[in-house]
Amino acid sequence: MRRAIILAQGTGSKLWPFSTTRPKAAVPVGGAPLLQQQIRSLAAEGIDSIIVVATSRFEAHLRHLVSGKGEQSLGAAGMGRLGDSTPSSNVQVLAWDPPQGTAVALHYALQSAEDEPVLVLYGDMLWDPETLSKLLSAHREDPGTPLVLAAPLHELENQTMYLAIRVQKGCVEEVIAHPRHSVTHRLAGAFVFQPKMILPYLDAHPGYVAAIPSGGMPPQNEADLAQTIQMMIEDGLPVRAVEPVAFALDIDRPWDILAANYVWLGFLGQALSTNIIHSSARISERADIQGHVVLGENAVIGPGVVIEGNVWIDKDAVVTNGAIIGGNTYIGPHTQIKDYALLGERTSIGPRCKIGYCAEIHGVLFGRSTVMHQCEVWGVLGEAVDIGAGTVFGTLRFDDQPQPHRVKGRWETPQYASCATFIGDFCRTGVNAIFMPGSKVGAYSAIGPGVMISGDVPENSLLLLKQEVERKEWGPAKYGW
Repeated sequence: MRRAIILAQGTGSKLWPFSTTRPKAAVPVGGAPLLQQQIRSLAAEGIDSIIVVATSRFEAHLRHLVSGKGEQSLGAAGMGRLGDSTPSSNVQVLAWDPPQGTAVALHYALQSAEDEPVLVLYGDMLWDPETLSKLLSAHREDPGTPLVLAAPLHELENQTMYLAIRVQKGCVEEVIAHPRHSVTHRLAGAFVFQPKMILPYLDAHPGYVAAIPSGGMPPQNEADLAQTIQMMIEDGLPVRAVEPVAFALDIDRPWDILAANYVWLGFLGQALSTNIIHSSARISERADIQGHVVLGENAVIGPGVVIEGNVWIDKDAVVTNGAIIGGNTYIGPHTQIKDYALLGERTSIGPRCKIGYCAEIHGVLFGRSTVMHQCEVWGVLGEAVDIGAGTVFGTLRFDDQPQPHRVKGRWETPQYASCATFIGDFCRTGVNAIFMPGSKVGAYSAIGPGVMISGDVPENSLLLLKQEVERKEWGPAKYGW
């Protein structure tokens, strides 16, 4: 197989506050955007012709990512092969508007395709490195049968959240979108099709997902590929299901960013068995290192640093002067971590961040953010977020329960990282701002000094605290003079 199509056209509205300014395929996991990680995985499988379907809104953003131009982080996975870069040849970004679902996007991408099998990927997915190999191996064993990647559902998992399927004896029996019961797996964002087989079904798509339980309410003009697969099954075509080797993670909601980074960095850390140090990197004799280190060009670990496990420090990054770094943490290029700052386990810090003087960070920073002077951050900060001195993120409710969130008007209660805070791109806070557990702030917003945030703040907002001040006469006479 030589060709792949990456569908990155969705609006990503459930990922708010990050969907305002970036496509889901541009979300960093372990320091590198999902799209770059997928392209790198495809190149490793010998797939050298890739089409990325985007919207015109984010076409330039994705073109930049596949170009390899400018400063683009290798991420923790790429740093395992120093000198590697995201392949940019034979990657074509096509814009198609308006977004009407994955079936429409795939139909558009296949119009100029040759009649050879094609690997189709959703742009918001992350898989372990062996999973795509397993899917392609299954295709070589049975080249004429459509394949879907199918992740098993845990019996306690909320099945109603998914485009789900029922699998029996390795084949898909039925697709049921947002089911109440009777499913075994969820679609995991990777497929193999023969164009001549699937094109007639893409042509015949009804424009909504009809494969729903009684009383389901599918939106119109959302032609999902799940319905195409169900139509093939109804016509008696066999569709094989292939399970992931380790994991298949869907970055759909803001807390999924934290979960994906946590899983991915832990996975990479388990596989790291030796130091990988560029010849220009430097490590102080006064540093305390308890794991393996991967250091890029000119990376520095300075005096007094404590590293509590494996760490990836990208080119020109500096960690110095008493900084404490938790295990399986990634630090991006040109980032500075100093002056007793603390990074929690499996934290991912993007390029050109500045973190210093007793700042404590757990989670993900996209890049170009500043966190200084006794701050506490737990969650996700988008690009170029400036956190004022003394800003604190609440991490635990008094009742110790998970924090419900509004997602497109619907209440959801995440089972992981529900009490984290999520701040969109290009935001800033004044000194001593407080974020209650589960707060979200839209892009291009400013939170004034001393403001307490609870719930969601829309993008393009300025919040300032009003206070009443009473003045009275005071002076020496009050002390008996």
